[in-house]
Amino acid sequence: MRRCGGLALAVVLVLVLSGCATSAPPPPPQAETEPPYRNLIAQHLDTLFAEDSKMRSVSISGIRRSATPAGPEWRVCVRGAASNVAGGVSSRTYVVFINRKHEITDRRLARPEDGCDRESYERLARA
Repeated sequence: MRRCGGLALAVVLVLVLSGCATSAPPPPPQAETEPPYRNLIAQHLDTLFAEDSKMRSVSISGIRRSATPAGPEWRVCVRGAASNVAGGVSSRTYVVFINRKHEITDRRLARPEDGCDRESYERLARA
């Protein structure tokens, strides 16, 4: 009786282990495609920045991955000249966040930790 129990256990182990060995490995994660960030920002310039600021002479940095509270997103720095309440013009830099679905999720004034001051910029054509 003991011999049958040991043999049955051995057969079960062989079946379990052979099943694990023949299962296909999980597919590698797909690389995320970089969003068409230049077009997205150009199309949404008027909604991204308040009407009264009248952003002009807009330049854009390259796109980078960024960790946000919502998870990993893309980050782009946007610079422009904006009208202020006193009627003057001042330079402003914003950070624009884009999610995996290629949607703009947030924008805010850039902070030193964003690294926008170390970016290279190119002029952005309006859509």
